[in-house]
Amino acid sequence: MLSMGLLVTIADTVIVNVAIPTLQRELDATSSDLQWIIDSYILVLAGLMLTMGSLADRFGRKRVMLTGLIILGASSVLAAYSENTGQLIVARTIMGLGAAMIMPPTLSIIVDVFPREERAKAIGVWAGIAAISVPLGLLVGGTLLEHFWWGSIFLFSVPIIVLALIAGVFLVPESRHETPPRIDPIGAVLSISALSLLIYAFIDASSRGWLDPLIIGELAAAVAIGGIFVARSEQRRVCKEC
Repeated sequence: MLSMGLLVTIADTVIVNVAIPTLQRELDATSSDLQWIIDSYILVLAGLMLTMGSLADRFGRKRVMLTGLIILGASSVLAAYSENTGQLIVARTIMGLGAAMIMPPTLSIIVDVFPREERAKAIGVWAGIAAISVPLGLLVGGTLLEHFWWGSIFLFSVPIIVLALIAGVFLVPESRHETPPRIDPIGAVLSISALSLLIYAFIDASSRGWLDPLIIGELAAAVAIGGIFVARSEQRRVCKEC
């Protein structure tokens, strides 16, 4: 079940790449539209992973993961039946939110559920699924586009999500961090901002170039905000120990 959730979240990062010519033709998408269709998912996923992992440790990993699967499944259907690029970008953004709620708890649940002697094998399977998800997403996406309409690349994950939901309800125990840290809204904003700026800079650099002043500014801002986040986290840790 955990592997199924991981598979769809990673596959969804790349599966849309094979549909770029089709989306450009069917939805009259511009180059900017196509970039946001691809990158909105990655940007939200990367930006929210730390925050969602912290919330899962506090409120329940199973609960957060199952909620993420529901969000990812529903938004995948919305993406499949989008009528224009604006709707598709919004749907992909929501998909990123669902994926960010799925990925962090999967590894935490493995560590919590499996005994020490079985843990390495379980993590190996988890890592193996992560490794094959990218080529599998490209292969499945190309096959679906060859035989069906473009929206089918988003619907392929829905049956997997349904199976993962059913298995998760009955097979995965709920778990939480024994001493979860207090919710830190300021820290959450800092981590989301730093990661989002960093990922956006890497995305934007492909078209602007690494020496573009805007890219340099985005990277500098990401490092500065990340430094503030680390310093704040360390200060909170020291205060807690005192």
